[in-house]
Amino acid sequence: MSRKLLTIKYIGTNYHGWQVQKNGVSVQQKICEALNKLYSHEVNATGCSRTDSGVHALKYCLHFDDDKNFDNSTIVSALNSYLPNDIAVVFCKSVNQDFHARYSVKQKTYIYKLYTGVRDPFLEGFAYHYKGTLDIDKINEFAKHLTGTHDFAAFCSSKTTVKSTVRTIFEASASKKGNITTFKFSANGFLYNMVRILVGTLIYVSEGKIDVLDAEKIIASRERKNAGKTAPAYGLYLYDVKY
Repeated sequence: MSRKLLTIKYIGTNYHGWQVQKNGVSVQQKICEALNKLYSHEVNATGCSRTDSGVHALKYCLHFDDDKNFDNSTIVSALNSYLPNDIAVVFCKSVNQDFHARYSVKQKTYIYKLYTGVRDPFLEGFAYHYKGTLDIDKINEFAKHLTGTHDFAAFCSSKTTVKSTVRTIFEASASKKGNITTFKFSANGFLYNMVRILVGTLIYVSEGKIDVLDAEKIIASRERKNAGKTAPAYGLYLYDVKY
């Protein structure tokens, strides 16, 4: 038996996130269904992260145990023949038996897409339509204070149940190309709704609802009420995973 690492990408619009749900279809469910067809028995797939309903992934990693020792290229082509068009396997490789798709992660990167101007039907469901103008300089000035190791309790949902809300952010930035603004966050891990709340907070900074110098004060408060709104899920993408 060998352990396999799969890299996939998916459009999250039709799914209730990665994790199997009782009352909705998830990406994990579809992956497991495809694996079950390939192996003719139940196969468990362990993902690198939970993603919310509607969130997309340009690079998502998962592992499973292969008891038939299929060729990696065979696994990719077979699974893609079983999966729906909005989920695709990009790569498969063999890894050590102690590898874990979630606990072996060193760094994750999320991006968030926002667009301004006239509503664009080709961006609906893939980027948040913001009816205003963003001050990128103010946003990046605030974002600089988010980097480093901090307690990010103020930037996570009240539903968060983890023991520690301390995380290390390696990069927090925003860039604009045309009418599309892309927020980028790289960290050793993220809390429930953390990226969406960070984006909402940076929008409030641009609007003047939060002062550009208040980042450290908000972090120190550990109070969710002091941060910004939670941005919609559909602008969020898991962009990269490093082991």
